[in-house]
Amino acid sequence: MKMNPGIFNRKTLAEYLGVHPDMVDRLRAKHGLPYIRMGEKIIRFRKSSVDAWLEDQERVISSDLSFQRPPAEAGEGIAR
Repeated sequence: MKMNPGIFNRKTLAEYLGVHPDMVDRLRAKHGLPYIRMGEKIIRFRKSSVDAWLEDQERVISSDLSFQRPPAEAGEGIAR
């Protein structure tokens, strides 16, 4: 059966993201990865929604970096 290129199942989304299929389940359950439920057991993922979710995740990570401690001055933190 040929899938719509804009829709992923668990396995094809894992391949697209370069992760194990179990990670797709964790991202969906705990990190808000958007999905479509089709009946009791069938779950699909829309590529455009996944890409938008990834963009949001990137922004969150980038904004978290702004709260990191600035780099040490030259010679600071070096044991003598």
